[in-house]
Amino acid sequence: LSEKDKEYKMDKYPQNRRFSIFVDRRNSKPTNAAKKKGDSKDQITFWQPPKECNTLPTNHVPEIGFEFIRKCIIPRKDGHIKAEDGICGQLITFMFHVEQKDEIRSYLVWNGQTMRFQGENLGKLLSFLFKEKNKEMEDTVNERMKEFDDAMKDEKFDEFYAQINTGFEAQ
Repeated sequence: LSEKDKEYKMDKYPQNRRFSIFVDRRNSKPTNAAKKKGDSKDQITFWQPPKECNTLPTNHVPEIGFEFIRKCIIPRKDGHIKAEDGICGQLITFMFHVEQKDEIRSYLVWNGQTMRFQGENLGKLLSFLFKEKNKEMEDTVNERMKEFDDAMKDEKFDEFYAQINTGFEAQ
């Protein structure tokens, strides 16, 4: 471990930690590894955000994740890319707040805007953003979004979501 990582409890990682994954889909990648290989395939990078926005304090409020992405989504030497940065719609961020196994919240951050989503919503949004589709692709996306909803449980939200979609019953 490096000096800065000594405070981490690696046996508990990523508990109460934030980590990031970046998928670079550009055909022309600026990284040295891609230049050497002449590779235009998707490139995946994992990292930990800067210290000031990567550790969840004890008894944190659920909204802390939003504060973290306001500080940094992608770190850079000349100023971090943050949630408010639209970047001409070229960056979509998926944020997952995992509080416990039955409380997982999913958010999409795009063009400086944030939206909570479930698989059904994500399938519709992605099909709008990525126009190239066919029936087979649409069926696959729908199947994957159902799997997503099954895996990403938030029982309190599911109850709320069901109520607003069917109407509140008088108690």
